[in-house]
Amino acid sequence: MKLLVREASLATVFRYRNKYPVAIEAIASGAIKIKDIVTHTFDFEDTKKAFDFVIANPSDVVKAVIKVG
Repeated sequence: MKLLVREASLATVFRYRNKYPVAIEAIASGAIKIKDIVTHTFDFEDTKKAFDFVIANPSDVVKAVIKVG
């Protein structure tokens, strides 16, 4: 499923659902350093700010996360 709004897309990972245990183990064991991948974190209330920042600074962002909940 894809949702397109102002050039933003939201894609589910339904087909990769069997990969979660492998990914979780890789992160837990230290094989993947998630902190090196996520370069920016935003609160849900700052979603517009997050999109504006990512669009304005594409060379500075590897992975931006919007915290929900």
